[in-house]
Amino acid sequence: MTTCQQEGEELVICTDRPALCPTYDPPPDTPPACADRDSVVGECLPGLVEMPCEAGWITAEMDPLPLLPQPGFTESNPGCNEYPDCAVCSDQEDLDLPGLTNYQTWLAAPASFAHSHQTFSDAANNYAARNTLWGATVDGCSSDNINSRDFMGDQTGQAIPLVVQGADETAAVRCCSHDGSTCESQVGGICHDVVTFHDANAICSAAGKRLCSQAEMGSGVCCGEGCWFNHFAVWISDGTPGNSAAPQYEKLAYGQDNCAEGKRIDTYDECVVAHEALGLEINPVWHGTNNNIPGLCSTREDDWGGGHHFHFNTIAEGVVRVDLAPVCRA
Repeated sequence: MTTCQQEGEELVICTDRPALCPTYDPPPDTPPACADRDSVVGECLPGLVEMPCEAGWITAEMDPLPLLPQPGFTESNPGCNEYPDCAVCSDQEDLDLPGLTNYQTWLAAPASFAHSHQTFSDAANNYAARNTLWGATVDGCSSDNINSRDFMGDQTGQAIPLVVQGADETAAVRCCSHDGSTCESQVGGICHDVVTFHDANAICSAAGKRLCSQAEMGSGVCCGEGCWFNHFAVWISDGTPGNSAAPQYEKLAYGQDNCAEGKRIDTYDECVVAHEALGLEINPVWHGTNNNIPGLCSTREDDWGGGHHFHFNTIAEGVVRVDLAPVCRA
């Protein structure tokens, strides 16, 4: 009887158990390096690519480029981007004004040219409305600047400013009643969002209404009246240069506390209108209640500290703060 030890000693592994002794083909030869990265023929190994801006990359990529044109430049060596040397401009005081000929001078207009207010007939006013070359637009609701619809209306999140437009430009239409107490957006069952100034007048007139004024739009009478026009530029009946119907405003000196009685701007919307009329910056806006600043509408023109420009305080009578100036009706 053979023992396990004897069998193990006499066993030829690869003969008796060939699965334990697999054979492998020798690995192929390593391919040669490619001639260059643009000429890959047959089997070859790509060369190492140098990192940009390293010495090898500069040698391969930059050195072959032609040199930039060098001054001095001539017709045979043009330098297309060469700028002439700077010259020092003369001060205004150094200009030889007496040497100028045909120089226009201006004389004071005679008293007969003074501006005076003229009242026109309804026919004349209607003709002007039909034939004017200009119109003006304002925010459909300057106190509502949060637009939840990203597919229509203004998307800036800021009040749309007063803009004088050519009469052939287009904007939305909101019509006011003749006494200014009501506003309508869906006129004749239609939301008119792309309309010229003349067509806007005609739409409101046909409905027995009229275009709202800048002051009426600033009062908020049209806010929430439909068609999503809170977030559209809307035609108004005034607001163009020289129109005496536009409300007049003034900015008091810094260091004053409140506007005088009867001249206070007591709504947020009219405060926006006043800022626009005076050319004052609106954003960033502060709106709230504060016992330590002027009452109602005020402004800060300085950009100090990235602070707010437009201020509307719900308190009617506030106190002086040196960096704020009250904004009032004139």
